[in-house]
Amino acid sequence: MDEWGTAGNGPFRARYMRFVIEVLRGQAQVDFVPNALTGVVFSAGLCAAGWEFGLYGLAGTAAGTATARLLGVDRDRITAGLEGFNACLVAVGCAVLLGARHLSTALLALAAAALVTVLTAAVARLLATWQLPTFTLPFCMTASALTIAAPGFPRIWHEDAGPAALPRAADGPGSLTFSDLWHGFFANIGQIFFMPQWYVGLIFLLGLFLAGRRAGVLACVGSVVGLLTAWALGTPAEQVAEGVAGQGVSLGSVRISPRRLVRCIARRSISRGLGVRG
Repeated sequence: MDEWGTAGNGPFRARYMRFVIEVLRGQAQVDFVPNALTGVVFSAGLCAAGWEFGLYGLAGTAAGTATARLLGVDRDRITAGLEGFNACLVAVGCAVLLGARHLSTALLALAAAALVTVLTAAVARLLATWQLPTFTLPFCMTASALTIAAPGFPRIWHEDAGPAALPRAADGPGSLTFSDLWHGFFANIGQIFFMPQWYVGLIFLLGLFLAGRRAGVLACVGSVVGLLTAWALGTPAEQVAEGVAGQGVSLGSVRISPRRLVRCIARRSISRGLGVRG
């Protein structure tokens, strides 16, 4: 009887483990690395910022991956985690924007994680004409819609005021201290998941080095150049220390080849200095 039970559970256990690995790879693919161990470290980093963020990240990635499975998305994409990272970002973004401890936020995050998977397929089909990847465009589209619409629904929006409609002029001292610089160095990486804590960025950086030295080094280079460019443009010290000015550079640096790194860093850093969040 025990042997029959073990044999019966074998296929289920194998499918379950495959799904777990796909979810963890989806977490890691936020930084464009298909490494399940990196996904574990990223989850730990989110939990370090708050257990709710870790839960939202895993639940969103799982919802997106499961939706892709149900819809029959190409198996190779699911295995590589490519159907999970946009869903992860959407879910964590909901938690940050709307408040993680509201039931309405949890339900909306799960629904949005499933929806962004469908949107990813639509965007991929559209961009295939020019042989372009989707990257985080489906997340950006979904997050923009949620940010604009959420303040109009009292059962979803729990703040007194809505988000700023337009960027304001930079305000605050621009002189950087050593503390601002090293906080900003790690926070640039943490802000890829919308987390401004320097220690969260440190954990994420360890996860990148776990995936490969190249990914870790490029993230460091991107963060440093982002800091230097933000300083040169006079970005307020508070924004630099919180990683607002450099997260896009850190993320882009991991994805592109070293030969194109300098051009991408300069372009994204200037955008940050002008107040455009990418």
